[in-house]
Order: sequence, then structure tokens, then C-alpha cells
Amino acid sequence: MARKGDYYPLNDYSIKGDYAALHFINKKREELEILVDMAVLDYLIKINHHWRATYRKKTDSYYAQTILHNQKLIEQYKTRTPYLHKIVLEADASQNQYVHHKNHNTLDNRISNLEVTTNENNSKDRNGQNKNNTSGYRNVCWNKNVEMWMVQLQIDGENTRLGYFDDVHEAGKFAERMRKKYYGKYAGKNRV
Repeated sequence: MARKGDYYPLNDYSIKGDYAALHFINKKREELEILVDMAVLDYLIKINHHWRATYRKKTDSYYAQTILHNQKLIEQYKTRTPYLHKIVLEADASQNQYVHHKNHNTLDNRISNLEVTTNENNSKDRNGQNKNNTSGYRNVCWNKNVEMWMVQLQIDGENTRLGYFDDVHEAGKFAERMRKKYYGKYAGKNRV
């Protein structure tokens, strides 16, 4: 039986062609995999730490994270509990560097799926609408004052109203076009 503070070695893993999958079981007893490139696997074997999935309610996603026991590594990564995607791309949040998972699978930490971006851009590229959304479309809500569907986006840090519509589907299409216009490759998806 493991005790608090016990050290766990690197997870079991399997080779899947040009990448590897680290295996683990989360608190819900689900088997999950963390995907990494072979070069990253070599580094993980060298530092020999166990990786787990930390659930973040805000993003409704799991992220690969470890607990470091080596003081040099703690100083290098400026934390005792680094995220794997930040290690892979050497991202520094104090420099406004955030890591974006292009395919939205936050356990896919292969270099081809990661890019350094700003927090603002990373926040724009989401799957679907907010949980309290009633329209079924991102950036579309019912405005009681005018009794119409309203499209609004965050543009340059400001909540900006872009139009009002009688039809929710027209509002949804317009919102998608506006996200592409203002957010570019970070436009994300309209519906899940």
C-alpha cells in the first residue's frame, strides 16, 4: 500500500509507431492514455516520474501532470507539479506563454499537436458553447430587453455586441462568421 510521499516510477507505456502512450487509471477508474513523441518518451524515462491526469473543471479536461522530487527539476520548471505540455514546449506562463492543444485532446502532448500562444488566444479556441447556454450556439444569447437573439464576442478584451436576430440559427451562423473574422485559427467550434 502506497503512503503519502511515496515515489512512483514512470507509468507503463506502449509504442504506437512514431509515438508512445503512457497508461494510467484516473479516479473514476477509467483507463486513459497520455500521448507523447518518442523523443519526449526518452526524456520521461530519464527523469522517471509518474504522470497522472489532473481534471480541470473550468475546461472540462484532463491534463498530464506529475509531482517532482528532484530539486534541480523543481527549480528548472519553477513548480513542484508541472504540466507535461508546458515541459514539452518549454512554455513560461510568466512570459504570457500558454500551450494550445490544437485537436482539443489535452492528453495528446505530441509536438505536432501543441503550440505556444497567449492566454487570450488559447481561451478563444473552445469546443462548443458555455454550459449555461440556452441558444445552442457559442456567443449567442437571448436579450430580454429587445426580445431578440444577440451575438457578442470578446474583441480586444471588450465584450462587443455585433448584432441582433429574430432567428437563433441565423444568429448562430453569424456568430461563427464573426469568430472566424476576429479569432482566425482560434475560432473554435460552434456546437458540440
